Amino acid sequence: MNTFHIKSIPISIGPKSAINAWAMHAIDNAPFTPVVTFNTTMIGAHDAPLRDWLIEHAIFFADGIGVSAFMLLRYGIHAPRYPGIELAETILGHHPGLRIALIGARPESLGGTIDWIHRTYPNHCICFSADGVTPLTPSDVLALSNANPSLTLVALGCPKQELLMQQLAPVLDSGIAIGVGGSFDVWSGIKKRAPKGVRMVGLEWLYRLMKEPWRLPRLGRSLWAFIRH
Repeated sequence: MNTFHIKSIPISIGPKSAINAWAMHAIDNAPFTPVVTFNTTMIGAHDAPLRDWLIEHAIFFADGIGVSAFMLLRYGIHAPRYPGIELAETILGHHPGLRIALIGARPESLGGTIDWIHRTYPNHCICFSADGVTPLTPSDVLALSNANPSLTLVALGCPKQELLMQQLAPVLDSGIAIGVGGSFDVWSGIKKRAPKGVRMVGLEWLYRLMKEPWRLPRLGRSLWAFIRH
């Protein structure tokens, strides 16, 4: 993989096979590493201390047509997109015997995701779970540390999920954590992803906007932040 920058953010670009190989190795051999699947709407979403911490400790992969377009225009390269939901599903399907922590979403989405993992990937162990409605307590953090997950999936949306990964870094010695946004809603069956054809042409954001028009002001703020930064 090679690293290119979008507004100071180091994006690791490579084929999905290289990202998969990195993830499989990191789960077993690396210190705790946050994974951010980055799209241009994240520009300006993190305050300076969190952004600087992520740049130093996290690995960023491309997610979203905006990143691909920027990389093509700025560097003349093709940047394959790898959404967090797809990276997580690949890891779940190919790495045996994971100890999984699930954090975020509403209780019904979390419960549905737990059921989905038990049905689809019965060889894994869910060692910790907490919804995103109630903040983690010190006893929750201690339980998570004692559970020693190898894969932590955080479904709180940006920037809350990155902030939580920063807060968990001192108590998790190993494994990787992936910010997966609204993936628990999809895995639980509460919401549906865009059709595959829509995703392939990079218009999943438009599909979500049509389903959830309340996202439009946030999209506008993100685009303005991208231009301003």
